[in-house]
Amino acid sequence: MSLPLELTFTNPVCNFFFFHCFTVQLLNHGQGRNDDSWLNLSLAPPQPETHPLDLPLAPSHQETAFPVSQYSEAPPQFLEEPIPSHHNNQDQPSLSSQVPVPRLSLRRQRRDKDPRFAAPRPLNIPEPVRKMLLAIIQGKDQDQGEAAPSRYPDPRALKSVDIDPPYQWATRRRAQVQSLDELLSKGMHLITGQVKCKYCNKVFDMEFNLQSKFLDVAQYIRSNKGDMQGLAPSVWVNPVLPSCQECHLEDCAKPVFHEKKRNINWLFLLLGQMLGCCKRGHLRYFIRHAMGLSYRFASKERSLYVTYMRLCKQLHPSGPFDDDL
Repeated sequence: MSLPLELTFTNPVCNFFFFHCFTVQLLNHGQGRNDDSWLNLSLAPPQPETHPLDLPLAPSHQETAFPVSQYSEAPPQFLEEPIPSHHNNQDQPSLSSQVPVPRLSLRRQRRDKDPRFAAPRPLNIPEPVRKMLLAIIQGKDQDQGEAAPSRYPDPRALKSVDIDPPYQWATRRRAQVQSLDELLSKGMHLITGQVKCKYCNKVFDMEFNLQSKFLDVAQYIRSNKGDMQGLAPSVWVNPVLPSCQECHLEDCAKPVFHEKKRNINWLFLLLGQMLGCCKRGHLRYFIRHAMGLSYRFASKERSLYVTYMRLCKQLHPSGPFDDDL
């Protein structure tokens, strides 16, 4: 006869201990009894088998209710407190007054106390001075009702058109030279100018032959004007300077420019092809007075090209020296 016991233990030590104790208990309990009922003492009574479909279904939802033993009459009702209206509590402070005011930062507090950042004080201007300033701002003279003279007049308006000719080959107009026929008729064949050596700083006079030098410039323009495209070539921008008569070094004698632009020796610079030594202000002066143009060119190459063409046009008006303006 086999014992229908189903004992499951994972630990082998527990299995051995349980089996030993169970065997001793059975032996002690079965002494003095002749039946075999003691073998089934530890077994549970058999239960009837139930089918899964015979089990009662659980309700879909459970109604929550208070226990009757605690609340015999009815469950308590939680009443909400009424919200006070604005009409009943007019003296109650508003929410805006209850909002805390943010504190200023320490840096802001120091800045407010610093007198350097204080608001400017109003100026106490006398009435006559205030009227005069108002008239200047509006550009009118209150006494005469006309436009007041400008404090900074245009310097070109103050300059006279006619000046004393600084050289024999110059005219009474600024940046204007006499024509080639007039100069030859007066017996002017040599044009003189001053140059200064870059190394020995010696200032000396230099002469150019009028006819031969002008012929060199005219032939160069006639043969290279199509390639210039309205800009001065590099030979004009960076001219080759004459040699010094004292130290005998080459490419070192630069022309001397006077402080007054009206005293610039334009014909001497043209014959020596040294107009590239002029600054942009000198070229603008020539273009403004010789051509009547007040605007500025974008590059020095363009200004230099126009200056060469205009000077050649002054010497030989019928020559091919159009500046394409």
